[in-house]
Amino acid sequence: MAAESPATVIDFRPPTKQVGKNKVTDEAVIARWLVDWAKSQHDAQLTSDAAKLLLEFTGPVFGVLVQDLAKLALFVTKGQKITPVMVQD
Repeated sequence: MAAESPATVIDFRPPTKQVGKNKVTDEAVIARWLVDWAKSQHDAQLTSDAAKLLLEFTGPVFGVLVQDLAKLALFVTKGQKITPVMVQD
C-alpha cells in the first residue's frame, strides 16, 4: 500500500479584488504582470496601454496571454516597445 502524502494545490484563478460585495478580476494586476513578463521573458517593453488592450482582447486566461505576448515579441527587436497599434494588428 502506498504511503499517503499531502497533495499540493495550485490556484490558477486570476487575481481578484473586492468591489462592493462582489469579487471581480483585478485587471490592473494582470496588466502589470504582462508588462513584467514581456521584459523578463522576451526583453521587450510592453506599454501599459498595450497590456490593457491585450487583456481586453484575450481575457484573463494566462496561457493564451503568454502565447499572444510571445507572438507579439517576435515582431520587435530586444528592448523595443510593443504598442497598442501592434496589439490591434
